Amino acid sequence: MNGKPSLVYVLIILWILVGILFAGTLIKRTTDHLDYLEQTEGYSSYFDDSFNTLQNFSFYLYALLFIAIIIISCLLVYGMLLDKKWSWLISIMLTSFLGMFLFMGIYMIGAASIMENFSEYFENFEFITYLLMIFIVPILLFILMRPEVKSHFGKN
Repeated sequence: MNGKPSLVYVLIILWILVGILFAGTLIKRTTDHLDYLEQTEGYSSYFDDSFNTLQNFSFYLYALLFIAIIIISCLLVYGMLLDKKWSWLISIMLTSFLGMFLFMGIYMIGAASIMENFSEYFENFEFITYLLMIFIVPILLFILMRPEVKSHFGKN
């Protein structure tokens, strides 16, 4: 086959979108965490310290996770632009991992539907990211399993 299949370009665009969505979510979580730290400055008790430790651990864990997703999606864009064979396998692995965020999106929609102020959820960038993952993950898996895309990356 001469050249890249057009679906490879769709994959590149989707991985760029995934990187942008998780970068935005990381920025939103970071600003929220900094606001929380600013509000709790100077007020402390034993229970607050243990909660703050758990809150900080959770923030750093998610930050590392989101940074890893951003870096891997950038590497996948590079690998797919240059037709690297490893980019297909890593795309499958990351897409499977992103399925977790698909289920978080479904959960958040369910939680938002029972709340009275449903519009409040749509103002949250993280909610929008998880909501879009409901659509992006199946599209990525569908494209990655297409025979022309698999054969382009040397998989049969």
